[in-house]
Amino acid sequence: PLLAKERRTQWNPDLIYFNNREVKPTTGYYVQKLYGQHAGDHYIPSQISLDNQDSRVKLRVGSSIVRDSKTGDVIVKLVNM
Repeated sequence: PLLAKERRTQWNPDLIYFNNREVKPTTGYYVQKLYGQHAGDHYIPSQISLDNQDSRVKLRVGSSIVRDSKTGDVIVKLVNM
């Protein structure tokens, strides 16, 4: 869900809360915004090597490396879920 009026929610979380006076984007909103602004257009294959051999840890870590051909930026995204 994207929008929710404060104190009138049916579920949690939402990305943007609002009331009669203000709009309150959540941390999740800003995370999604950053992912959208730094999407890149060329995927670079990569692999993560972890010292921790616990399979539960390995399943909860993800990465993505992309390149933006317009700016030349290489964007690394690392997530611990």
